[in-house]
Amino acid sequence: MKDFLAQQALYWIHRLLSLTWRKHYHIDPEFIERHNNGEPSTVAAFHGDQLATLHLLRKYRFTVMVSDSRDGELLASLIEKNKGETARGSSSKGGVKALKSMIKVARSGRPIVIAVDGPKGPIHEVKPGIFEIARLAKAPIFSLSAGVSNYGRAYTAWDRTLIPKPFARVDVVIKKAMDPLGRDVDSKSPELAQELADKILDCRRDAIGYVKGN
Repeated sequence: MKDFLAQQALYWIHRLLSLTWRKHYHIDPEFIERHNNGEPSTVAAFHGDQLATLHLLRKYRFTVMVSDSRDGELLASLIEKNKGETARGSSSKGGVKALKSMIKVARSGRPIVIAVDGPKGPIHEVKPGIFEIARLAKAPIFSLSAGVSNYGRAYTAWDRTLIPKPFARVDVVIKKAMDPLGRDVDSKSPELAQELADKILDCRRDAIGYVKGN
């Protein structure tokens, strides 16, 4: 009962806040085309942006990988109430099952999102799961990030979750990061992980630039 009340409270707080935000979207035309044509796409994000980007779920109905934990349960409830879907698991618990589920979803043509530095960080350190999914689904990887004009942060969380304040401007960017990966690509390559991390951070800089009017 307590968890149910927490889920309901979190949803309505987020929902009411998000209705006040001035939202702007900067979406790669290739992503939109693939979405409209039912072609697979994988989207990589960093932890911390989830509350600022959840409203995208109502536009694109993403499937999101969520950790199999109590905090993950709260996030999963929030995602599902915003018309998204979830695959539960992480590198430490239920990971193989979640990866298989995400591959199946991606192959079906629905876009998937993974916070690639999860489930417990270090922050901005890309884990290899996204590369395996993208390779097996024959899908490109897009980066996702947000810029916010006025916000607070949840400093108790290792990811320092960004919390847009009422009436904040929120700019969301999705841009191409990588083409579909070949069979010979090493998904555990540190260089590959760093390349994707750099692409996501570049996406974040773009989002912040839009907020500032650059």
